[in-house]
Amino acid sequence: MQTFIKFIFLFLLFIPMALWAQVPTVTLTLDKDTVQIGDVVHVAARVLFNEQSKVLNSALEDMPKSEHWEMVGRVYLSKDDSLDAKGRTLKIIHESFDALVFLEEGWLEFDPAVYQVQDRDSTYTVQSESVRVYVKPVIAVSDIPADLKTIIKEPLTFQDFLPWIIGLSILGLAIAFFFYLRNREPDRVLAKPTQPSVPPREKAIKDLKLLLTESTWKQHPKKTQVELSQIVRQYIEWEFKIPALENTTREIDRSLKKYLSSNQRNVLLKLLNNADMVKFAKLTMPSRRHQESLEEAIQWVSQNSFE
Repeated sequence: MQTFIKFIFLFLLFIPMALWAQVPTVTLTLDKDTVQIGDVVHVAARVLFNEQSKVLNSALEDMPKSEHWEMVGRVYLSKDDSLDAKGRTLKIIHESFDALVFLEEGWLEFDPAVYQVQDRDSTYTVQSESVRVYVKPVIAVSDIPADLKTIIKEPLTFQDFLPWIIGLSILGLAIAFFFYLRNREPDRVLAKPTQPSVPPREKAIKDLKLLLTESTWKQHPKKTQVELSQIVRQYIEWEFKIPALENTTREIDRSLKKYLSSNQRNVLLKLLNNADMVKFAKLTMPSRRHQESLEEAIQWVSQNSFE
């Protein structure tokens, strides 16, 4: 019995509070329910709330963007006051905008209008229902003329291909010029190297063997690689009549293409590249590798000449 009395008391206490409170209501409307592609739809949102509350945002400006419609202009806002049936002052916010429809055919749905409302010390979210509009095809199937002819594609002419021909020609010339600059021999005026009294190959082999016998590579590996590169480059300059002492390793390789095979040049590239790395990049090689480099250089000079 006491529980029932308490229930009645709370129920009677709740009725005045419910009558006093005015829960905000939100509606979202469209001026059309059926449109065609390219039509403009007027979208309007209306929020009704009590005098003590405050709306904190614009629902339509925050509405997610869509690939099926685009806002035309900006959101139009108006405010008004009204009285409800019990004479209480109510606040009304009315927002609207025009949307241009892109959807080809089918149902287009606008998301609910969502508002943040502050009532005293509390903030809560209220929203409307989503609204839909049907987008009908511009021409119904039943309206298509029976004698409608297929669109004839205009044949291509020489003028249509001319920009491609010019562009490809310019590109081809640019590529050809690039390879010409890359592969051409540098025009250098150099004094002819003084030929030694003995054949170049004999002198190079003698100098390399002397360098190997002195075992300089054990205490001074960098000096060994510098002298190895100098001897081999001098031999190439004397033997093949190219400025090997001044050319880079890559330039030497290109110049020797008409004299030596790919395998012969690969051995030379390995020797000169290792020497360059030790000299300029401070590469550290095992002591045994310096001795092997000298032996490989002696073998390469012995096997590569005009004789």
